[in-house]
Amino acid sequence: MPLDKLFRSSKRFLEEIGQHTGQWLEEVISDPKLQKVLRELPFDLGTQMSQVEQQLMVFLSGILPENLDVSRLFEQVESRFKQVWLEMGGIVQFGDRYVDAVQVIMSIVIRTRLFQYYSSRLNEEEKLQKEALLHEKNAIELTDLCKRQKGAWIKAAQFLSCRADWLPLVYLDHLGTLQDQAPATEWIEVEKILVQELGAEWEQMFLELDRTPVATASIAQVHKGILKRNNQPIALKIQHPDVSAMIKADLKFFQMVSQLVNRVEGIDVKQFIKELSRSILLELDYYQEARNLNEFCSSYRKTTWKFPLLIPELLTTRTLGMEFVEGMPVRDFLKNTPGVAPLVLKELVGSFMQQIFSVGIFHADPHPGNFFVTPTGQIAILDYGALGRLTPQETSHFQKIMLALLFHLYVDYATILTQAGFHVSDPQRLNDALHNASVPQEGLLQLQFYLQILKEVEVEIPDSFILMIRVLISLGGLLAQYQVKLDFQELASSLL
Repeated sequence: MPLDKLFRSSKRFLEEIGQHTGQWLEEVISDPKLQKVLRELPFDLGTQMSQVEQQLMVFLSGILPENLDVSRLFEQVESRFKQVWLEMGGIVQFGDRYVDAVQVIMSIVIRTRLFQYYSSRLNEEEKLQKEALLHEKNAIELTDLCKRQKGAWIKAAQFLSCRADWLPLVYLDHLGTLQDQAPATEWIEVEKILVQELGAEWEQMFLELDRTPVATASIAQVHKGILKRNNQPIALKIQHPDVSAMIKADLKFFQMVSQLVNRVEGIDVKQFIKELSRSILLELDYYQEARNLNEFCSSYRKTTWKFPLLIPELLTTRTLGMEFVEGMPVRDFLKNTPGVAPLVLKELVGSFMQQIFSVGIFHADPHPGNFFVTPTGQIAILDYGALGRLTPQETSHFQKIMLALLFHLYVDYATILTQAGFHVSDPQRLNDALHNASVPQEGLLQLQFYLQILKEVEVEIPDSFILMIRVLISLGGLLAQYQVKLDFQELASSLL
């Protein structure tokens, strides 16, 4: 059996773990229904791992170093699988879709680890070629998985697609396709939601409402229409059926995974899941999003940015109506006109700097699917499920911290952090770590590195600062993706 088909066979990693499973079910899983589900799964871990070993032995012969005990390698892999599933067996209560998720993720992990084992035997040109093919295959499988899973997986893909400091460009390109083109809900299901939310006569509110969505995201899809009362073009956001329950299950699954994996390839998994959960749960509440939209519009009425106005009569638990904003997603706009990337992205970064360090109310979900370029060249900012808010004192303190970190101002970092509400347990250790740091990135991506240093020296960081930093790091990733650099003067000007 080919390796890929083997890894994608049904229920391949949820195994009974031999004779230990019965005892484990009684001791660990107290729910009789869950015990029954686990016992009914088709199991055979030992056979499948033997097949893996047989398939790969031939492939690895002559490639791996002679002193590497391949049999021992597979014993360790099999042992680790058993350990993981003993710890995570309860995930089956969330459904078969999570079996699919683990299958794909384990395939990617094993394929990557094997490449790391044999790549040292390749010359540099061969290594780069095979590494490019590996990342391409992994990126496609991960994107397809997120597309199939929907729910919080789409949101995670959108978040990761902005992180040039975490992932190679090929992952950003593939995951970025889910920024505004996630799988759509069929119209027959959309109609049921409209009847439930707007009433049986909902059609009387519109001159027309397109059945094909103009954009689809993790939580909802957007349909363009025209209001009957004033002929106004509107965008109607409609939540996917059962999306709330699905996302909450997804987040539980992610949290379980984060307990097993502390850091993966430089990614702080626990912090990532925490931020993802906070953001996506806020976006499920359309009444909160409506309040956010009104607050943002009031705060930035005099700016040159474009944002939609709320349509109150279309606001319900699962529908949100707004003025329709003409334009093109920034991703598509820059694909068509790459030469203007510096102008557009610097304007975008400047807008966020003003939001954070001037007004203190900022858009907290800065993935490219939420930014449009209008026909008149304005930056349009969409989707207000998550806003960040800073007090004037926080804004002032955070500005000082940013200037000190980004421009390597050798000051007493512990003092300015303490004044900003951080808890610094060892001031000397913190100052030494920051003074001696060798920063691997440029511009806003430096912030990811500094954030990690703060955690390593056990500094307690305010949630408001972490949210602000995440937004700026995402913008830094967007700049890096399009190879746009902010020079020293531009960055200082934006901060001040």
